[in-house]
Amino acid sequence: PTLSTAASRIFFLFLTALFRATPIVANMNTAATYELNPLGRGGTVLRVPIKPDEYLLIEYREGAPGDSRLPANGVLIFHVAESVPQFPPTLQSPYKVSLIEADDDSTLLRTELQGGNRGTPGDAFGITRATLRPGEHSRANAIDGVPFLFEITDIVIDAPAHKARVRVAPILAPDRDRS
Repeated sequence: PTLSTAASRIFFLFLTALFRATPIVANMNTAATYELNPLGRGGTVLRVPIKPDEYLLIEYREGAPGDSRLPANGVLIFHVAESVPQFPPTLQSPYKVSLIEADDDSTLLRTELQGGNRGTPGDAFGITRATLRPGEHSRANAIDGVPFLFEITDIVIDAPAHKARVRVAPILAPDRDRS
């Protein structure tokens, strides 16, 4: 079996009630690195605000008892838009909660006949992709299409320590250096 995701637990208010965990909210005014514990070991969830009713939930997942059917260990990034209806009116409509696939192929949004799948190792960050930046990933946008005003970089998995790290930083003005 696989544990439910942070997005679904928060959506259904189980995260606080069952796990007594409150998401860490990223400081959007300064760059910071956050350490994530895997959900199978109590878990750490990072909430990255986009707008008042829209945010990312970031969690580290690794195979463990109760969470053993994962395609791979890695960092999952969920896009949550509370203003979107629970059931999208069309297949092209945005979802209330959706996984941002690191491989950027959107196969989780397609049926098997359309070439979709139920998850592959490439969907998790920290394996083949360690960044989520506007202009480099098609899903680095708010529901209204506006590019994120932040970037997520340096996604690193430290498997022996059972931890992952992610850096969240505001995007600098175009005339300023990114380093």
